[in-house]
Amino acid sequence: MTMTLDELETLIAGHGARRERWPDEARRRADALIAASPAAARLVAEARALDGLLDSYQVAAPSPDLRARLLSAAMPPVAEVMKFPAKTHSPIAFSSFWPQAAALMAASFVGLWLGINIVSVPLFNEQDLSGYVLGNDGDVIASLEEGQP
Repeated sequence: MTMTLDELETLIAGHGARRERWPDEARRRADALIAASPAAARLVAEARALDGLLDSYQVAAPSPDLRARLLSAAMPPVAEVMKFPAKTHSPIAFSSFWPQAAALMAASFVGLWLGINIVSVPLFNEQDLSGYVLGNDGDVIASLEEGQP
């Protein structure tokens, strides 16, 4: 499968003009394209020229004055970074805690009291069916309900 010019351009943009940096399969396909197409050869030549120009560029070392200015702007003195107020432990700070704690305790006790008392209230109107279940004792239960001993 042959490589297109767009694929070659993407390969050069990602890996540069040096063939050693290209993946093996892409290198074989690109070599075939470069041998067959003058436009591809021109594209690689332009990329090599750009790589050579970038490789030859030398950055001048920063001057000591520039370095000092950059460091002073980047790192302000420690005292100016952030100021924290002094911590005070006064009983006034804890006095606002007690009303909230008392309200929480009161709500807990009310919830506990309601939970215990609601359980003892019957929720349904129940009928005694033990006479039907146990057998012929239904007459005894009926007589007890009518008030006869």
